[in-house]
Amino acid sequence: AVVSTQSTGGSKFIQATVKALELTHYTMATGCVFFHRFYMYHSFDKFNRWVMAAACFFLAGKVEETPKLSKDIVRTAKNLLSSDQFKGFGLAPVDEMLLYEKMLLQTIKFDFNIVHPYMYLVKYVKQFKGEKQRKNDLVQ
Repeated sequence: AVVSTQSTGGSKFIQATVKALELTHYTMATGCVFFHRFYMYHSFDKFNRWVMAAACFFLAGKVEETPKLSKDIVRTAKNLLSSDQFKGFGLAPVDEMLLYEKMLLQTIKFDFNIVHPYMYLVKYVKQFKGEKQRKNDLVQ
């Protein structure tokens, strides 16, 4: 099961989902940004973090042009989360995730503009002298 702390748990779940579905770091980072933007305005007590993390990942896939089917995300969530954590998805998990996606879109006001620092980080690390494997480890 994924770590169960508030925001780190959601972010770690997004990371685990990206890894399980073999997607890009950009999709992961975008999902995490959406997750944190949502919970800047809402309480963890009112909105299930696991369903919201899945909705954030679902939307991030669309934004980063790496979409996955909602049923694939729900199936992956079921595999990654404990049964207690997955209970928040309810009897119709796909519908619940889509409802959370609508709440997410309203909260972030359809603002999909996210500047990721990765290209700047890569440029910075390339300036270092040293072996290539060590530089790759720094970037990761």
